Amino acid sequence: MEAKYLVHGYRGQAAIGCAEEEHGIRQEVVIHLAVFVDPDDDIFEDTRSMPYDYQIALDVLDSAFQEGHWILQEALAKAIADRILAHPRVTKVEVHTIKVQRYPNTEGVGFHLTASRP
Repeated sequence: MEAKYLVHGYRGQAAIGCAEEEHGIRQEVVIHLAVFVDPDDDIFEDTRSMPYDYQIALDVLDSAFQEGHWILQEALAKAIADRILAHPRVTKVEVHTIKVQRYPNTEGVGFHLTASRP
């Protein structure tokens, strides 16, 4: 059995991009996360005790977006994945980053990373 928590469509303004015209500006980035946890029996108990709290993921995203300029989406995705994997119950994470303003005629350009605990 596999269990995952989803954060879909987190939107924020990030300083990101390697092109010269992207430096010194913030642009909208959309993040989708899938956070995989060990599905012990307590995951299904209808109590306030949770094996993973969505707020942890949201705090990771907030802090990553507030850091300095990210040159590559790949670096941003890796930093997010590393921070999510620091939680003891998380076994794997999928991070999708999408820059929605960079190229015309697209909904966005992005990167997908899957990372697991070693």
